[in-house]
Amino acid sequence: MIAVFVIGATLGLGLWLLLLGLRPPRRPLADRLADFHEGRAPATDAPSLLRGTWTGLALRLFRAVRSEGIDEVIADAEVAGTSLDMHVTDKLNAGLGGAVLSVVLGRLVGVAGGPVGLVVVALIGFVVCYFLPDVELRSRSTARRQEFDRALTGFVSLVAVSMAGGGGINTAMADAAAIGHGWTFELLGRCLDEAALVGEPPWAAMERAGRRLGLTHLVELSGSVGLAGASGARITESLQARAEADRSREIAETSARAEARSESMNVPIAALLLGWFGFMGYPAVANLVGAG
Repeated sequence: MIAVFVIGATLGLGLWLLLLGLRPPRRPLADRLADFHEGRAPATDAPSLLRGTWTGLALRLFRAVRSEGIDEVIADAEVAGTSLDMHVTDKLNAGLGGAVLSVVLGRLVGVAGGPVGLVVVALIGFVVCYFLPDVELRSRSTARRQEFDRALTGFVSLVAVSMAGGGGINTAMADAAAIGHGWTFELLGRCLDEAALVGEPPWAAMERAGRRLGLTHLVELSGSVGLAGASGARITESLQARAEADRSREIAETSARAEARSESMNVPIAALLLGWFGFMGYPAVANLVGAG
């Protein structure tokens, strides 16, 4: 009875750690706003110290496992709306949860009988589940970059329309960033504010943000606008051409995805037809076999 209780409790703990690593809870808005408060006192309570120690352990493990490409992970985490600390903590939680689940399931199935087998099964479960958050982060960052590209097309169109009406490049970009909503326009607005504070062209700040976050289309847009020079007419023509090219690209990508989904529908239809023919032809085949 006690062994069953221990196995059930361990299995529940493993499931909880695995879910916590794959689907971490969102931080409260009050905590996020408190991060920007200058007079915030350092956290010295026990839970905060425990979280800091756990995050530090997760960071050291992450840097030991992946010494290269950390900047790419940081960019993916920022684009996905999280941070490197949260991501590596989720990885460690998922790995430990996978290790506990692997040991419990190995004991139940009978695969891991001795201590060596338990250690091997735990390591396999840890490694497999440790890298699962990376797949999710890559998927989320890719989707967010595609969302950014679509919103950037609308931003460029707004800027081109405003400049064609006689507005300046800085005013047109500021108005376009203020009109839109979402993280794309917030990022563009921060780039414009940074450029205004430093006293540099807005596309220079956009190019830095694009290279830091891996936003290829933003880097290309900044380069094309920068090559257009300071002439308002040339910049307007460059933005209009860029907007037309982006719209054509999005139409082509949407058509390709629609065609791919249409073709994928042929598989279940063919399976249904095959099953229907088999169902209808089975009595005749059974009669022939029985008669023979």
